[in-house]
Amino acid sequence: MRWIAIVLFLCAASCTQQLNVLVQKTNYVQVDDFAGQAEEVEVFPESAKINFEQKDFAIDEIIEVNLDGEIIATTVVEKEVIEENKFAPLGQKVGVGYIVEELIGKVDGRPIFANAVLEPIEDKIRADLRRNKFTKKQFSEYLFVELRQQIQELVNRDLLLSEANAGISPEMAYGLFAVIGQMRKDYAAAQGGSSSQMRHLTEEQDGVTVDSFLESNREQILIEKLYGEKVWPNVHVTWRDIQRAFEKIYIEEFSSGAEIDEARVREILTAMQRLPLESIPAARGSIVLGMIRLKLDDPKIATVVERFARGDTFLEIAESVGAKNGGVWEKFDLKEGGIASTGISQNIIDGLSNSKADNQLFVHETKTSKQWIAVLEFNEPISLYNREIQIEVRNQLRSEQFNFEQNRFLQTIWGKHNMGEVDSMAARVVKIALQRYYQ
Repeated sequence: MRWIAIVLFLCAASCTQQLNVLVQKTNYVQVDDFAGQAEEVEVFPESAKINFEQKDFAIDEIIEVNLDGEIIATTVVEKEVIEENKFAPLGQKVGVGYIVEELIGKVDGRPIFANAVLEPIEDKIRADLRRNKFTKKQFSEYLFVELRQQIQELVNRDLLLSEANAGISPEMAYGLFAVIGQMRKDYAAAQGGSSSQMRHLTEEQDGVTVDSFLESNREQILIEKLYGEKVWPNVHVTWRDIQRAFEKIYIEEFSSGAEIDEARVREILTAMQRLPLESIPAARGSIVLGMIRLKLDDPKIATVVERFARGDTFLEIAESVGAKNGGVWEKFDLKEGGIASTGISQNIIDGLSNSKADNQLFVHETKTSKQWIAVLEFNEPISLYNREIQIEVRNQLRSEQFNFEQNRFLQTIWGKHNMGEVDSMAARVVKIALQRYYQ
């Protein structure tokens, strides 16, 4: 009975005391969490450095709450992480000071950090450094060119976003918010309908968060809208513009309208991704001319005349009389101006053009020799009426005009700013890049 009484007493005592629960919460801190405090120097200085030691630490927070969810006590615990140099970048030496992030400038109040410039081209920089074995001075000059271009692209984007945001109405902003919301739903649906799975897969595959991905899409929509209002209305490609592109390769003297090989069309389309039409050998034509030349007193002249009359081919006749190179004179790649651009004398051009023979054969006689000249092979330039090439030429001209109008529009925006600031920002990032990559 004594033991029963003791147990009943303890149960009664425990019911009078409030039950508390211990839970553990781990906070993960990133540099981006401080980006909004960049103005407060004492909170986030312009340069932040860390030293990579042999040990890393994580911060755990032990929170004690009661059954009602009220926090009773909080304990911060710093624990050692066994893995060494977990956050050290590739090639970074232990114990060497390393700039994690630095504010290098602002565009209309929007901060630009060094990592935003370096990360997109970091792999290229490392590869070029390994391949070229730069001295420090050469590497510095290389970095300035690469980073200046990267900074200018970032600044251009920020200026375009500032311009776009300035002209957006509340109704348009609400509509854009709805579009991005729908994109989030569609993207989640494509990943099986799970938001957590969507976040996990996006970060795993692309290295960015879903919010960053959607924000990038929002910014691109704004920029495209701005281009639609300010740039595209000034882009006009006429039929005459397309004709001019083809006139640079068209050869009127020998146009036959022959069908162009499909493989040749594919070759031209591929080359047009980086070259104008007139610079592509496959788009231009080519012509192979044959010649039989005999002295006026050579008895073989009669043989040549007889065999042409009999219908023998040019190369057969040339070989029978021992013509130079078997009768093949020269192959010419045709450029703007047609056969006249090859440097052939005008009387030969006229003779070939006016000849009624199947291979434009004509006979030319000088004071000392008699010549038979013929077109052995003619590859016709690509036609204006080849639909695929014509469409690609139009797209190419539109792209060229768009780039011109885009640059002109950007210059009007840059007129309000100082272009020299780009060079200053590039110089700052070069110093950081030298410390980060050149060791």
